[in-house]
Amino acid sequence: MATDYRKQVYAAAKKAHCGLYSFGIENVVRASEQIIAKREMFARNARAAYRIGKLLHREGISVPEMHQLIRPNPLAVISMDPIRGSWWVAMEYVPGITLDELDSGLVSCALKLYREELKKVVKKGIIPVDYEYGVNGIYNPGTGKITLIDLSLWRKAKNENIASVLEEIDGKAICAYRFAEGRNRLVPLG
Repeated sequence: MATDYRKQVYAAAKKAHCGLYSFGIENVVRASEQIIAKREMFARNARAAYRIGKLLHREGISVPEMHQLIRPNPLAVISMDPIRGSWWVAMEYVPGITLDELDSGLVSCALKLYREELKKVVKKGIIPVDYEYGVNGIYNPGTGKITLIDLSLWRKAKNENIASVLEEIDGKAICAYRFAEGRNRLVPLG
């Protein structure tokens, strides 16, 4: 019987004070040493992240192993409970740091690995819609490996020319948000 991570996720979310309209890191909670959960605002995104993550992990692409898609409790939705009324995806915890947090010495190596993993994804028929942001990859300096994360906006290819998407991945700058000139701005990494 598969483990039900629902109670662990709800307890971790409550401890992290996940509010109804919190965005960013509050939407990712550490449920245990091996499990994190990401809250998704929409069913479509939660289902996509879970299904695509399972497919890619099975195919040997470096993404976290997806453990459980936690559907919202209908009564919690009505009562506007921000934790039990949300979609959650429980997955493997991957140690490391996001690309936008890397020091300049590791950026070029990590970006090369990131692009290689993205190309594998595209060759499997999945379009990584928001890959150009440096927070969508976790680099582990100890192992020298990259893991692709945040699959909620990725989708199966329909009429796209796979070759042109592959070229775009090579040519497009991978960016990070940096505080500059009094506000957050997107700046290219490396």
